[in-house]
Amino acid sequence: MRRYPGIQRSPLGKEVHYFDKYWQGNPPEDIAAEYASLFPHKPDSIVGEWTPRYLADPMAIRQLKEAAPEAKLLVMFRDPVARYRSAIARLQRLADDRGDRVLLAQMNDAIWRGYYFEQLRHVFDLFSREQVLVLQFERCAADPVAEMERTLRFLGLEVPDEPPERLMLHKQAGRKTAELAPVVADELAERYREDSKRLAELCPEIDLSLWPSVSGPSRRTPGAVPQVAAR
Repeated sequence: MRRYPGIQRSPLGKEVHYFDKYWQGNPPEDIAAEYASLFPHKPDSIVGEWTPRYLADPMAIRQLKEAAPEAKLLVMFRDPVARYRSAIARLQRLADDRGDRVLLAQMNDAIWRGYYFEQLRHVFDLFSREQVLVLQFERCAADPVAEMERTLRFLGLEVPDEPPERLMLHKQAGRKTAELAPVVADELAERYREDSKRLAELCPEIDLSLWPSVSGPSRRTPGAVPQVAAR
């Protein structure tokens, strides 16, 4: 996106995480001016940031509304089980680099971030539907030109005749992540299935057939009840 005319590169890079420090709900009174000061740009261009963490944090979304009430928001979702697998693989790499282990709290956070409907419905409580563009990762990977054109139109920018060559490349296409244990993948799919269904009802542009982990039938035995042994 930063290679298109009319979009200016933010000097802060990709993920600003500006609202992380106000997780207790104590933003400055001049939050709008402070936040805007992070993104100097020419009058004829737009600028912004991309911080996936915001969507999962209710306080961040509320503070974003205070800081930039007229902003246009881009939201991208992917198969929630695949997202969890990728997140855990990243956490494991970081833990290995530190000589440490992945914490249970980190795993629980990774699980929560796959409940897309629960997160997005709170965004729509604060921002109008016209301010939010919902993208699907798998659709973007399959047809990047069409989805980029849709994004540019949403941002009010002219669609160029030729897309940049880099749009057809995926920087992490060669990276492999370890498969989840089947029992873990099945449990996550079961937990995410209803939330994903409600997301598709809220956002018809989400094609659940592109998320095989939650679009297929449940693997649980009908009527089965998990057994817990008491000691």
